[in-house]
Amino acid sequence: MKCWGTSFALYKKIKDKKGICGLDTYAKSHSITVYYDPARINETNVKEAIFDPKRYKVRNFRTYQPDSLAIWEVGIENFFDLVDNMNLIRILRNNNHVFGFETNFGEPVIARIFYCSDSTQSSEIRKLIDETKAIETVRKEKKRIYEMDFLCENDGENLGKVSLEFYILRMFGAYNQEFNGYQDRDVSQLSIYEIGMPRAENFMLRRQLPYLVSHISEDSSIVRFTTSFTNNRRVAQVFFDPTQMDTATIHHLLVADTLRYFKQDDTRGAKLNIFEFEYPSTVLKASDFVDPVKQAKAKKLGKDVE
Repeated sequence: MKCWGTSFALYKKIKDKKGICGLDTYAKSHSITVYYDPARINETNVKEAIFDPKRYKVRNFRTYQPDSLAIWEVGIENFFDLVDNMNLIRILRNNNHVFGFETNFGEPVIARIFYCSDSTQSSEIRKLIDETKAIETVRKEKKRIYEMDFLCENDGENLGKVSLEFYILRMFGAYNQEFNGYQDRDVSQLSIYEIGMPRAENFMLRRQLPYLVSHISEDSSIVRFTTSFTNNRRVAQVFFDPTQMDTATIHHLLVADTLRYFKQDDTRGAKLNIFEFEYPSTVLKASDFVDPVKQAKAKKLGKDVE
């Protein structure tokens, strides 16, 4: 735990878990204490409840683009937190044929690593993880050494292959924000204005999305903003009531030169709109839309997923 924000996020994650009674967090020591009823939940289930699974891209496809990726699943000892996630990224970047990984709860933590099996093997990846104990980086003429002590539990298991399209969908960094009473709306009465957003996954731009959402939320007929990957492109999706709003107005809001957003004291701020959108655009019926990103993330990985 580093701050109030991460503490509150953890609270929201576990507050409805049966058997968990309370939570204390300590920012100074980056530690937590969880209170639970052992008659209703055991220690392993508590650990699973607080575990935060992650998905990371190790590299993009600028150098080459394989048709499919193999999946290797393995338990990794001494793997606990966000620092370890970052260190695993640093390690795997030393194999040019590893593209990403995801983690899941286990003791030890389970990692599923996506790689091109035509160019590397899981045994090579295991050797890299087991033998790398420190990585030195240089940034702005400053050296830094990252230390790690990972150890693969065993040879792991090969889970077959997935298509490149499936991998892109599963690893897509989606954004979703609901507002203006979306939860109380009848989805069958809503529409979606969808338009290309080429840099939807850009980390720095994603940090600015709350300003865009605040800007468009001024109109109460707009109730949700999401990003997705569909029809082989990154898109922005605006959910709205078509009886009160037209797509031309939505488009005008999205491409406005200046974003006018609400501050915490309910006053308005203004900042330059740095977001870019691309035609074509389309209108979908919200109740008919099935998000391919959500489907891919929910898919259980096994022998030849697709």
